[in-house]
Amino acid sequence: MSKKNDSPINQYLILGKLFEKDFEYDKVAEFVEQYLKIAQKKGDDGNEVLIRLKNFSMELNDAILTSCIDLQSKLPSKDYSDITSDMVTVEEAAKFAAHTSATIHNWINDKVNPLPAINLGKRKTRISLRDLKNYMKQDISKTDKAD
Repeated sequence: MSKKNDSPINQYLILGKLFEKDFEYDKVAEFVEQYLKIAQKKGDDGNEVLIRLKNFSMELNDAILTSCIDLQSKLPSKDYSDITSDMVTVEEAAKFAAHTSATIHNWINDKVNPLPAINLGKRKTRISLRDLKNYMKQDISKTDKAD
């Protein structure tokens, strides 16, 4: 990144633009590739560039999550039990579906028809039982595949 674009306010404005609308994940991969090429042209080691980018991404994710938690604690309390009452872990979903956790992760990461899930951090993925049931119903062959 050039020095004029390194100011925190510019970074946050760019981040804000991303939040204003849905963005395509393939565009993120394209951005990472372009970022890597530019850095390599400047003489930076490709692996170090990608490690810095991954670390930045993790730090940004942690900062956003922490800020949201802090700000949410200052907002009036609201009952979200109707939304979260049927949320289960990957392990619980695997038991429910009579499959392995690996299969559930494969369903979540399916590029064509992913199982909806919420990633709340490392080893904190949650799945709605309603979504899991619907996912299994829409393609019964998924439940017939061997793990």
